[in-house]
Amino acid sequence: MHVESIIIAISVINLFALIVGAFSFATICPLISKKKASNLASKEDIGQITIFVENVKAQYMAELEKVRATLVSEGQGRGKATPCL
Repeated sequence: MHVESIIIAISVINLFALIVGAFSFATICPLISKKKASNLASKEDIGQITIFVENVKAQYMAELEKVRATLVSEGQGRGKATPCL
């Protein structure tokens, strides 16, 4: 009879551990999913911001080249040395 009570006690402990584990998993799993979704949104936002920044840089470089070309042509028309830009 002593062995049977030990088996019952172990079974109760296993059942308790299973319940605690299931509850922990049910609680933690949505938190992990939410965090992963947040990280994915952040990566998408960073991608969009990067594209925007690169477009602005390209526009700025195009404008800068126009200004340089204007300065060089004005300098050559006046007989001045070409500026080093």
